[in-house]
Amino acid sequence: MYKILNAEKLSANVFLMDVEAPRVAKHCLPGQFVIVKMDEVGERIPLTICDYDAEKGTVTIVSSRLVLQQPEWPS
Repeated sequence: MYKILNAEKLSANVFLMDVEAPRVAKHCLPGQFVIVKMDEVGERIPLTICDYDAEKGTVTIVSSRLVLQQPEWPS
């Protein structure tokens, strides 16, 4: 699994996350997306990459609480 480095609450139901993903950050292009799973058996959720930093090896994604289906994520 990839490590979430930063999780920021943008509004009541919208969250921004910086994720450590060096290989993705090195090769991604504008408009591409990543597939996110909450756990090993979770549903595959496509989320658009809204920013990346190839040097730091991070990608930034934004999602709603409804998509993530985690009532307490993040607080």
